[in-house]
Amino acid sequence: MSQSTKWSSQKYALRMALLAGILGLSATFGCVPSDSPRASSAPATPASSTTATPQLPIASPLATPESPSSSAQPIMTAARVLPHTWSPDSALLAYWTFTPDEVNADFTYPPGTLHFYNARTGEQCRPPMNAGYPYFGRDPVKWLPNGRVRIHASDRDVEWTVCTNQFTAITGQKGEQGSVIGPNASLSPNGRRLATNSSVDSSQARTIVTDAQSGQTERVIEWRPSDGKGNLPAPTWLSDDAFLIHSTLDQGPLLVSLSKGITRVAPALFGVVVTPSQGALLAAQAATLKGTTTYHIALYSQGSESSLSKVLLYHSENDQVEALPFARFGAFSPDGRTLIGYDDGYRVWMRAVDPVSSTARLMATQRAHPFPTAWSHDGSKLAISSSTGIQVYSAPDGSLIGRWDTGDYAIYPSSWSPNSEFLAAQGYIPSGSEEALFVVEVH
Repeated sequence: MSQSTKWSSQKYALRMALLAGILGLSATFGCVPSDSPRASSAPATPASSTTATPQLPIASPLATPESPSSSAQPIMTAARVLPHTWSPDSALLAYWTFTPDEVNADFTYPPGTLHFYNARTGEQCRPPMNAGYPYFGRDPVKWLPNGRVRIHASDRDVEWTVCTNQFTAITGQKGEQGSVIGPNASLSPNGRRLATNSSVDSSQARTIVTDAQSGQTERVIEWRPSDGKGNLPAPTWLSDDAFLIHSTLDQGPLLVSLSKGITRVAPALFGVVVTPSQGALLAAQAATLKGTTTYHIALYSQGSESSLSKVLLYHSENDQVEALPFARFGAFSPDGRTLIGYDDGYRVWMRAVDPVSSTARLMATQRAHPFPTAWSHDGSKLAISSSTGIQVYSAPDGSLIGRWDTGDYAIYPSSWSPNSEFLAAQGYIPSGSEEALFVVEVH
């Protein structure tokens, strides 16, 4: 289907979309601060405030433990490989491959070829009919109990026991199939509302809140994007009523309550004054502590002209703010209990979010940028990007669980199985045109 966007320009965006939202992963779309200086008349400065910002204690760097280190072999190589989702029992992975012709075709969204991989047996197979990769809209893969899957194509559905000849073609009905939520949209915790960020033009953006079932618009919030290129990460919901807009051009991050209105995060919660010319210098990420109404917000610099030399962390449970011992924020874990950050030397830090002044531990130092990352669903494990192989760490202590050598392939960790037993990772050769898919078992 012809589109106005070139596939050749989609590689990074699609990979990040895959890692961050489409697949329900915990990886970090939009969380890597820009290193580019931004024009500003003056840097943002802290206002007079009684809010304390104590410096964290810093632990000595962790000694790298002796852990299993072995070679990992790709389960598939192709011009492009995109992992999709795992089965509920964590045994099966659905993924797509693309040919060189598909990758090099302009103005198209190529369908690719759907594959399934059994991580426990090593068996691979293709379904009885192909389904195109879900760039947006309806998800063609719906997992069913007992190793079965429902596959949707344009003309029919098939229910199939994976890697067998047992399948049923379903005609005359399409059944319910999940929808792919893009990287610019997110559901409220109760699943009833969908908040979508979209560009009006290069100088104007809006967040549209709709009823997830009916599609009826409930609220439209207008704001000016700090990135004029249209790269708008999804809002982060903190409750069924409130969500965070990560960055704006003139106001900094915004906390939107559908019942109470809009709060400018930097001055209201952190005591940091932001003039209209300085808003783009600041960004924020947030997470709710699983099982509670407590949330935390990290405020950090997006440009060298900001006076924020350290990441600031806000605790909603006691209205306290503290300074973290690194300048770049990375991500919160899915359960909201752990966070990571890094500095310009690519030293990666991990710490428990609570209590205030928890010890930050230096978990890794490497030559390559550590993002994007992939958290396990329970927040107990973290995989980071690396030029030397797959690396997995435990949370919140930051100790090394395992390392796998991937040869010439640099690694983007992609998706964890639901039980955190298996990790799928994309590999690419920086100077080449081939990509690979790795799956490793993590004990």
